[in-house]
Amino acid sequence: MRHNRITILIGMLTLLMNMAVADDLKERFYKSVITENNSLDEIFIYPAEFWEDIMVTAGHPEALFRIQVIQKETSLKFNSHIADFSSEKQELIWDLCRYPGLIADIGQANRGNFKKNIDLSLDKYPEYIHKDVRGLNRSLRSLFDDLNELNIETDAKLKNVLRDYSNGVVNSFKVVVLKPDIITLMIENMEQTMLLGDVYRQHPEWTINEIQIRHDNLIEERTDELIKWQRLVESNPEIQNELMDAGKLYALENGYNSSQVSTESSTVSIQVYSYPFWYGYPRWHSNATWYPLSYYRSTGFYYDAYGRIVIKRLPSAHFAGWLYGYYPQKYPSLKKQFRSNYIFSKSRNLAIKHTPVKKFKNTKVKKTKKRR
Repeated sequence: MRHNRITILIGMLTLLMNMAVADDLKERFYKSVITENNSLDEIFIYPAEFWEDIMVTAGHPEALFRIQVIQKETSLKFNSHIADFSSEKQELIWDLCRYPGLIADIGQANRGNFKKNIDLSLDKYPEYIHKDVRGLNRSLRSLFDDLNELNIETDAKLKNVLRDYSNGVVNSFKVVVLKPDIITLMIENMEQTMLLGDVYRQHPEWTINEIQIRHDNLIEERTDELIKWQRLVESNPEIQNELMDAGKLYALENGYNSSQVSTESSTVSIQVYSYPFWYGYPRWHSNATWYPLSYYRSTGFYYDAYGRIVIKRLPSAHFAGWLYGYYPQKYPSLKKQFRSNYIFSKSRNLAIKHTPVKKFKNTKVKKTKKRR
């Protein structure tokens, strides 16, 4: 009888300790990830369809560490491959590398009549890149052969890292690798990532619910910020003029033409492909920029058919970084509002780097010889 009571007491104490540990894990997650450190907010803003893959991946930090090593090695090799090309050719290379499968198709088309072979594959890709692909010269086609071999090598390394995991975990990693902004955030904020993985493994329903709440709050906060920004610009001619003037200068220095600036066509919804995670992002960006920025996505506005400014989103960190880096003494009213209204707000978790942002079109690359 006494033995049974001791057994029951031990069982109750164990249960209470487990509950305390669980409560402590939840508290640490809520405090570190949700309230005090918003470094993962850009993950939580993603649609719910990606959450499970993100959290499964977060539960395997040892694989993330190894993937980080592979990424650094692959990025160095990629930049070595393209270093001898002119800056204009490098822009073209970076652009074409964004389309999954295109590197392999170019490599396959090289085996024979290139133009005839590549036409059999181009229907899979957006029409606006067809001309650039068909116009690749022999030197560029040879480069894409090298990049295809690099991709095969990288895929083999990834497969080796994931060989001991279940199919579900492997599939989750494959999904997340295709979202370079997400996996980069996870790697750069490993402490919070590990906490996310731990709490999801032990309390999946609770974690999903907390992320849903954070997601909804972020949507509401950012919508409110945009409305405030729209009203501010519309009601303050000085800020509006500075924003328009800065936008014109930004367009001139970053290679945007008048059609990209002056029409609503820049807001048409199309699929935007990211730069590959394995290669990194172009060196002319000082901040992590995984998606090419249209003028509208950079400045947050465009001009309608009557020449009126239309605010559709908040200015990007790239635009603000360019403004502070190159023109620290210009546009004082605009910069004051950046600080007080949204750029430094906790919900966006953005910081302006007071160092020049490398310009897009005027990037100079050191090289020993130039390929044509």
